[in-house]
Amino acid sequence: MYSYKTFIGIATTGLLTLTASAASAAIIDFELDFFDYDVLIGEGSFSYDDEEQLTCFDINSEMDVKCYSESGLTEEFGDLSLQEISDSLTASYDIFTNIVTDFSAEIYGVSWNKIYPMWWADEESGQLPGKVSASGRDGAGILEGSWLFGFGSALGVEIFDMNFEQASKTFGKGNWFQDINNPPDVPISFTSGTFEARRVGTMPSEPSDSTSVPEPSNVFGFLIALILGDRAKRRLG
Repeated sequence: MYSYKTFIGIATTGLLTLTASAASAAIIDFELDFFDYDVLIGEGSFSYDDEEQLTCFDINSEMDVKCYSESGLTEEFGDLSLQEISDSLTASYDIFTNIVTDFSAEIYGVSWNKIYPMWWADEESGQLPGKVSASGRDGAGILEGSWLFGFGSALGVEIFDMNFEQASKTFGKGNWFQDINNPPDVPISFTSGTFEARRVGTMPSEPSDSTSVPEPSNVFGFLIALILGDRAKRRLG
């Protein structure tokens, strides 16, 4: 028979283990489904790191965007503050979290992959899904609420765009279109539809904070019930 001290040790160890597991979970995986008139025509996936952040400088004079991780900022600029760096580059800056580590999708046989920095939504800060987009002669820019891939030039067009209507810790949805016009290799092809992004292991109806750790009060309430029950058994015995 366990004593109440043993129960406290077990419960405390379990609580610490749950807390440590939640704190160490950094890479979040999502699956993607693409539909055309409700018919599944493509699939994909992406992952993001919920502990990583990027600081991106939008350099208007060069039509360029440069993004740095926290360690990259220190390596490149030393102890300069963000404002000092911004002034030196003549640029505005934004800090993004939930950085996408990998992305892949295939729509009607055409494959798309991550090249430029991307990020997922952050409900706490109000951050929308977004990415750095390079569009040929128009230079680079920061897109919010959209993931745009591809390019347009005199040689043809290869564009894939995901425009988000909803994005949370467990679910996302929106509209997509793909425009492939690269003669003579590929015939003109414009397609569009809807998509859903679902966190691996969850359902879209689940609340965004579905992963929870027991509150200490609940654990100790459970312990008190066990102790009182054990004492009652002894008295009856």
